[in-house]
Amino acid sequence: MMQVSVKNAVARCFSDESISVREAAITLVGSFVLQVPKVVETFHFSILARLSDKGVSVKKRAVRIFREVLLTFPNYRGLVSACAKMLQLAANVKEDESVRDLIHETFIELWFSEKAVLGNCRSISRSKRKNKVPENLSNKNEEMLMDAARVSPCGNIPTPSQHVKVRLLLIN
Repeated sequence: MMQVSVKNAVARCFSDESISVREAAITLVGSFVLQVPKVVETFHFSILARLSDKGVSVKKRAVRIFREVLLTFPNYRGLVSACAKMLQLAANVKEDESVRDLIHETFIELWFSEKAVLGNCRSISRSKRKNKVPENLSNKNEEMLMDAARVSPCGNIPTPSQHVKVRLLLIN
């Protein structure tokens, strides 16, 4: 998939006038993106463009690919552009209802699924921020934060160092 001739052939298929050919091309790319993360970086703009495709099945396939990529790689560099484009589609009242529903489901899964929550918890625990409590954090804010952290979906009651990391993330 990373060979120049293959990339060029797939890129041509993304521009084919037949919806079924474009859908087959994006399905092919989608089958590789989770196995070889470099593929999604290579085809990011092509997949992003398929979100504007006239074929509903092609748009839905692109949304599903981005859903899996964003759930699997929460620090994906194309996150902002993919989410922004999906939100634009979801806000467009002229967009097909099934596409809008799929985007809505995608954001619910990205924000609230166990896989997303666990990924966010791992990101917090791998944070390289220093464990300093900011001086400007009021006691009331600290109490509210501690209450929220106690019911954290990340698992057991967080340690004091985890509280500090959560505070730093909320402040910045």
